[in-house]
Amino acid sequence: MVRQGGPAVNELRTRTIRMAPSILPDLCTGCEACVIACALAREGSTAPGLARLWVARRGEGSAFRPVACAQCADPPCLEACPSGARIADPKTGLVRVLEHRCIGCAACVRACPTGAVRMRPGGATSLSCDACGGEPACVEACATGALRFRPPSSAARRKLHHGEK
Repeated sequence: MVRQGGPAVNELRTRTIRMAPSILPDLCTGCEACVIACALAREGSTAPGLARLWVARRGEGSAFRPVACAQCADPPCLEACPSGARIADPKTGLVRVLEHRCIGCAACVRACPTGAVRMRPGGATSLSCDACGGEPACVEACATGALRFRPPSSAARRKLHHGEK
């Protein structure tokens, strides 16, 4: 498994990543069905704090935006992780965390430009979306289509990072 960021990881991820999360914030109603589906699929619990994504309020009113790992082209969380717990999976290219290696230092949380990496309640390990290894439960649960799973593109990644239309 590849740990560090940089050219080798970028080359691996360019070759292997086939699908990545895509967020259309204008379609999000803030229902959090994605959050519950994620926590249930990953932890067997409906506790929102165990989900690998969360829903943010965008400004005032009722505008919402799901926040999930953008699968950055050069993921700063990989470089920030001192224990090698964050890796680019060699089969999918998706960034994920090896919880047994995570030391709970939160360096990845601080490094994440989108705010998608969070600490598990109690702070023992970090949590972030790895697209369920290729079949994300959140996408299946999203009734409005605000969450999708598509081939990555630089334009899609910019939108995911900045909430652009």
